[in-house]
Amino acid sequence: MPRAITALVVNAPDMVHEGSTLQASHWEIQKKELEDNIVALQESVDRKNKEASILWKELEGECGLRERVRNLEQDLRQARILSEKRQRDYQELQQRCIDATTRLEATQGLLKRRTEELTTVQAFTTTADQFSISDVTRMVEQLNEDIYQVAAQLSDTILMNRQAKQGPDIPGLANARKSVAEIYGDTLVEKLTLHIAQDDPLLFECLVQNVLALRCYRLIRSINPTSSTINNTLNNVWEKLVVSHGPTIAKKWLAMTSSQMDFGRVEVADVSETLFSMMEVCGWQATDCPGSKTPALLFERISEIDVAALEIRKMMVEGILSTEMEPTMYKPNQRYSPAHMQDAHDFGRSPSGECFSDIALLTTGLGVQLVTRNNSPPDIAKPKLRDTIMKAKVLLSSTLTTQGQTIGYN
Repeated sequence: MPRAITALVVNAPDMVHEGSTLQASHWEIQKKELEDNIVALQESVDRKNKEASILWKELEGECGLRERVRNLEQDLRQARILSEKRQRDYQELQQRCIDATTRLEATQGLLKRRTEELTTVQAFTTTADQFSISDVTRMVEQLNEDIYQVAAQLSDTILMNRQAKQGPDIPGLANARKSVAEIYGDTLVEKLTLHIAQDDPLLFECLVQNVLALRCYRLIRSINPTSSTINNTLNNVWEKLVVSHGPTIAKKWLAMTSSQMDFGRVEVADVSETLFSMMEVCGWQATDCPGSKTPALLFERISEIDVAALEIRKMMVEGILSTEMEPTMYKPNQRYSPAHMQDAHDFGRSPSGECFSDIALLTTGLGVQLVTRNNSPPDIAKPKLRDTIMKAKVLLSSTLTTQGQTIGYN
């Protein structure tokens, strides 16, 4: 429409020229009207152009808005896609978290069980010692000294109260001699009476020491000193554990088992009867000493020695786990070994200090050895090496020979 109006304005002068001859005045009027119309039309065109410009601007704005809307819609679609992906990722992570939690709970349960197992294993494999080896040897030395003191007290009692006559009319003498002979032989009984007749208590003291040392040896080596049946059963278990699990775990089991035992007081009647029989063989008679405190005192001293021996047992079994220890004593009439034995009476050795041909008649004091076992079955239950860290005290045959007497055994 703006182009048509422009064409009409261009052709207007020609139209006015043709009409001038005919109707000049009318032309003027029409010209004025046309000019007014042209002005009006021009104004209308300007208005329309302005309106068109406004409309174009609005249209451009609307198009931009639509474009923004399309962009926003596209962004929204992408956001929804991303949200759905994030939702799937979240669900996947949530499931993984649930799985991880389940595995964590299972792992924690396993860790708890393994911790309990480890605690149990550590309880059996920990070898921290409560005592040192020197602590044990000092206790054994003190025990030997206590045993010697008992022997000395009994010999003093015999020398002060013994009866000179030794005949069948002495009450209980035959039974006493028989009881001692069953242990040491008839020859020793004869030698014992001969020594006492010469007021020499050495052999008697050594016999007393041997009796008490043997009792302590058995107490220390026993798992249960009060019951041979229980002791044999536990010993069998101990030996099987040494083979199946090794000495370390077996030693810990032994320590734990021992710590839970309460066997009370050990019976002293058997050892006291043996000692009283020896005293009767030497001439002491309880019937000749009315009101004598010797039996009661002897019972008391034996009980004290038992307590000391059981304390050593506890130290060896429960207090020292890193190594296996055991007391040592030797059967009568063993060849003297200076590496493992000590002459209880310093005299009796040769000037060179070697007595390899001498005989150890009796053990009068306990020794201590460390036990090393083989590393693999089936020999693991057998001691591979015994290392003497404290020698057992013995009575040598040369000791009695030096004093003018020899001794023999049946």
